[in-house]
Amino acid sequence: MDIQILEVEFHNLEDDLIEKYLTFQEALHKASLRDEILRSREFRKRNMVVPPQKNSTRYRVIAIKDSLIVGSGFAGFVTREQETNKDVIRLDINIHPKYRQQGIASLILLKLLDFTEKHGKTKIDGGYYPIDSPHNEDWINKLGMKISITEKMSRLHRDKINWNWIKEQENHRKPNLEKYRVEGMSRVDYSKKILNDETFAQAMADYFTEVENLLPREEAEWNDEIITAKDLQINAEQTLKTKDNWNGYNFLLMDGSKIIAYSGTYYAMDPPIRDVDTGLTGVRKAYQRQGLATYLKILMVRHYVENHPKFEYIHTENAGSNDGMLSINYGLGFASVYEWKFIQGITESVRNYLNSK
Repeated sequence: MDIQILEVEFHNLEDDLIEKYLTFQEALHKASLRDEILRSREFRKRNMVVPPQKNSTRYRVIAIKDSLIVGSGFAGFVTREQETNKDVIRLDINIHPKYRQQGIASLILLKLLDFTEKHGKTKIDGGYYPIDSPHNEDWINKLGMKISITEKMSRLHRDKINWNWIKEQENHRKPNLEKYRVEGMSRVDYSKKILNDETFAQAMADYFTEVENLLPREEAEWNDEIITAKDLQINAEQTLKTKDNWNGYNFLLMDGSKIIAYSGTYYAMDPPIRDVDTGLTGVRKAYQRQGLATYLKILMVRHYVENHPKFEYIHTENAGSNDGMLSINYGLGFASVYEWKFIQGITESVRNYLNSK
């Protein structure tokens, strides 16, 4: 098999390989995620060449055949100030639709495993879209990996917003929420505040440490994480480096000086702005069951309708077991479009299978 596997760094990639990689992305998009919005080549090129943030370690390879990029692989991990999952690494592999079932993924995976073992990582995280290839799950099983979380991917199209439901929720919940203060800020302004206001950075770190560890994990093996102000400051620095590529809007709910709930969104600076992605929406445990998540989601929808009235849809993903958030999304008018599978495995088991072939 005439396959060349190259180790690459996207931010230092030669122009001809960048163009070939963009073409490779378009082939993947056409085959599976064709109903997703494909960013312009200029935007994708800008996004590729951004250097990693300083607490990120990553490794990439590409597979070349017939003068085309036919596969890519990624391995990486983020080092937190207080690390609780230091044995875990993230792996991703993509294969050109016309070159699947030819053993290319195994060749790429072997290279990624070399990097994984070099850094002493014993556990692998990854994911795949079932609509991408009917063979994915068979291969996952052979590698000894398991599906740990099923994520529901949903969209809210602008003309499908359920305004009657929104008005009912506002009338029902708003009087009980007047004791809390709303703060809204752009993704860029939020990052500047994280860097310039140590008290705010620490308050957000405390919030994320609690709320992110409340998220449903289903069958995933994952230790509770500790998020520090320093972690958030590193993320904020990277956000400001990419402000020409990405922006968004965040809402916070405050009880006095305490952050009790948050909802974040982001979008590509690739005019016209057609879609919006949601990040975390979460409420501290002591403040749940008051409709705060519903309130934040409504604020988010209203913000984009009023400030980006030509956007096509808002995209979100939630664990399939997160009934509360799914119920809010469906009330707003979100509709499920497909699933994403979060998978986990042991480095040694994956290596043993590949060596036995």
